[in-house]
Amino acid sequence: MDFDGSYNKKISIEYSKLIEIMWKGTSDIIIPLNFFEICAKYIHLILHQQYDSHEFLTSLLYYLSDELNRIEEHINNKEEMVQKEDESLEIASKRCWDFWKSKEDSIITDLFEGQEIQLLKCKKCNENRNRFESFFHLSLPINNLVQFIF
Repeated sequence: MDFDGSYNKKISIEYSKLIEIMWKGTSDIIIPLNFFEICAKYIHLILHQQYDSHEFLTSLLYYLSDELNRIEEHINNKEEMVQKEDESLEIASKRCWDFWKSKEDSIITDLFEGQEIQLLKCKKCNENRNRFESFFHLSLPINNLVQFIF
């Protein structure tokens, strides 16, 4: 995702207006045209085409997180998010999460982001390393044998 800052919090402002209208409950019908137009412009949705809801939600969360980031000055430190030899898993996880939060810290991060661990094993020397990654969503398998009862 390429965030150039040109949208200047327009997505979060329109989203906030939409949520406020919905919570007031003063209208039976809500047409989120302004929100749709802002999303079409900045999230690069092409008007009148079908988009996967997951794809849209993921893009929206990324943009909202970027707009609402509490960190004003971004650090370009490329610290590797791996467990060091002398660290416990818990300490390494906290260090990597704190490093991530020093760059990405928003209400979206607070509510939707998590951390996963990946075990990396060298096939030549059998050395194990743990790598930490942040995520917005987890993909879960759906059993192919699900039957619908009508």
